[in-house]
Amino acid sequence: MLRSIWAGRAPLASWLPRRPLTSGLSASAASAATTAPPFVQHVKIKTRRRLRNAAIGAGVMYVCWSVYFTRVVVPPIADHIDEDGAPIFVPFPFTFKVVESRPYKGTDPEWQTYIKIAKDRDLLMKIRNDMLETVRVAAEANPILTHRCGKQMKVRKHWLDLDFPYRPPPKITRNGLMLTSEGLDYVTAEVDPVTMMRISRALWPEPVALSASSFITTLFRENINNVSRYFGFGGIGPADDVEPPRSTLGRNPQEVKAMAAEVMRRRLEEIEAENARERSDKKDTGVLTPPTPPTASTPASTDPDRIPTARDLIPFESVRASIDEAWIQFKKKLAETWLPLRPQPPGGSVGVSGLVELQSPNSRIMIEVMAFWDPKTRKYDAPTMHMKLRSIRPRTQMPL
Repeated sequence: MLRSIWAGRAPLASWLPRRPLTSGLSASAASAATTAPPFVQHVKIKTRRRLRNAAIGAGVMYVCWSVYFTRVVVPPIADHIDEDGAPIFVPFPFTFKVVESRPYKGTDPEWQTYIKIAKDRDLLMKIRNDMLETVRVAAEANPILTHRCGKQMKVRKHWLDLDFPYRPPPKITRNGLMLTSEGLDYVTAEVDPVTMMRISRALWPEPVALSASSFITTLFRENINNVSRYFGFGGIGPADDVEPPRSTLGRNPQEVKAMAAEVMRRRLEEIEAENARERSDKKDTGVLTPPTPPTASTPASTDPDRIPTARDLIPFESVRASIDEAWIQFKKKLAETWLPLRPQPPGGSVGVSGLVELQSPNSRIMIEVMAFWDPKTRKYDAPTMHMKLRSIRPRTQMPL
């Protein structure tokens, strides 16, 4: 019963009085509005015309550019190419790609050469001996080693391994436009690895960025230490010059402070004694020393009438010292990260790596080597040869 009453009740809007739509119009207008059909106007937006115009404009520009490029630009360059005989390659930036070479097959001439080298014991011995002689000559030609260890060096021991690579070194390709006498083509050409490394180092100078970060970090730490010491606090990093001995670490804090004050008092007495000794030496010699110019550390003692400025409050000596230390860290980090550019070894070469120990009159020198022996030239490839000093040990050691 409740459901029927709820379903049959009229909405609230039906109870309210309704105003006819033609209440505000005259009788004739109301009759016309009720009898005349409504006026509907359709608006059509034409977008096809704009797209057509854009397509026609793009086609005209492409045709004009093609005609200009083929009729005006290409003929002089083609004549130049015909005279020289070398095409012009215009590379695109950021298109470097490292392509791995396929492994050697059993029928490849490089692999057949490897088999002959592996079976020839005299050739293997010659490859090792040539490497040892190269290391010895390079060590004797180094003036730093000869000054420290002597000139007469000989090979004492060696640990050299001969490796036969399974595949040639990877190739580096780059996309670009190749302009020849026949026309212009989009090609993928092989690039010299050293050229790619130089371009990558110029675009992303990682060694310089790391060195600059080390410089900024060191400079910031030194300045924070100077400000902390200026206000009487301990610096960050290395400890101060005056500190309590390590034997006081387990004692009472008051005793530690007393011992630190005693150390400071003794240091001040030593400084005063040195200054008094210097003054007495100057008086004895009778030499008149000119007055020192005013510095940032003593502005008021040299000229009492001079008004101190903001420049006098800046410790330029400490700032210069922090800059010097930061510059040293910059050069050290740059020397660690800036590695020389080495090309890829020639295909089919034999890798030689290991350690060589040289003996001089007073030292033993350990050198790490990495080189490639080229079977075509039967010599070591000099641009890819790498030697690194591992250690220098004296032949006779005595307790300090």
